[in-house]
Amino acid sequence: MDFLADGIIVGLHESGHDVFELPSINHIRGGVDDNYTLADGSRGFTATPGFLQLNPLPEYTHTDEEILDTYKDFNLIIMTSYRRYSIKALNYIKNKYGLPQNLVIVDGEDHPIIQQELIKECKPIAYFKRELLKENHGFRILSRSVEGVPIFPCPFAAFVRGYPVVDDHEKDYDLFLALGMTYDKRQTLLARFMETSAEIEAESLICLNSDNPLRTSHPLGKYFHDMMGYEEYITKQARSNISASMRGFGRDTLNFWEKMSFETLCLWCDPGIVIPYPPIPNRHVVEFTEDCNDIPRLIKYYLDPIHEEERKIIVRAGKNWLRSYHTAQKRAEYITKIAQLIISGKVITINEFGL
Repeated sequence: MDFLADGIIVGLHESGHDVFELPSINHIRGGVDDNYTLADGSRGFTATPGFLQLNPLPEYTHTDEEILDTYKDFNLIIMTSYRRYSIKALNYIKNKYGLPQNLVIVDGEDHPIIQQELIKECKPIAYFKRELLKENHGFRILSRSVEGVPIFPCPFAAFVRGYPVVDDHEKDYDLFLALGMTYDKRQTLLARFMETSAEIEAESLICLNSDNPLRTSHPLGKYFHDMMGYEEYITKQARSNISASMRGFGRDTLNFWEKMSFETLCLWCDPGIVIPYPPIPNRHVVEFTEDCNDIPRLIKYYLDPIHEEERKIIVRAGKNWLRSYHTAQKRAEYITKIAQLIISGKVITINEFGL
């Protein structure tokens, strides 16, 4: 499993679909998955993600026997990952019934590579890619295909069912930033936040791992805080005026969708991927460049009381944008709606999906 796979399954359940899982997943229900073997022969262990601890899914009630009994009546089969156990589950279905007819593949990995051999072998009706890169000229989403199979963007989404109840109108901090060092430019972003905070004496919470060398190399490193638990992270972020999002090891980051879920201004560095209904700079987000040279100016501008109403207009629009198009439920509905159009033979209108 990966975060996108978790989001799709959670979203399908939230949308009210009758969902059969093969294999069934415990960690999205507050438990753990430890009944599988890793490549080196050791036992795997997947714990409950922080975003599901507060409100996990109800207990799964279907059995594998029910899947066998009702397989012919399935409207859609979604392969939520191409990792080893998803391949194993698909092969189980193929051996029992042959290649599924209405199959879609979701690829949530940290790279832009399309799995062409998997498409040729499985013959899905559509392939959804988390990190589908933009093109500089003449981008047309439906021109992307492999073996005649259309490729659609499908980034992460917000797990809003797992968020604590937060009054995000009340603010405890001017600035909030909590980022792992999975991309070198993030070190510059953290430094700019800390330097600007010290310069204007802002109330800030800047977090990174205890063993990060930036703590000792940066003059203000002693003021960095340790990383925190998920509930505290979400709550303090939601009760801050400004935060920022930049790509990590993968271009698409879960923290972007978390930041946009609340009335906190998101300073956003475009990750270069295709996003359905993308954020509009200065309407939903405020964009900055990877060199972070504009970060001090933007922080000072939007923390200035003169521009408070402008900031509030953007954060309200951003929160509404997120909740309208980019929750786990909305992402699952996006996949099923496209699949339904393909199965029915109807024309897919790009504008209908914000592409």
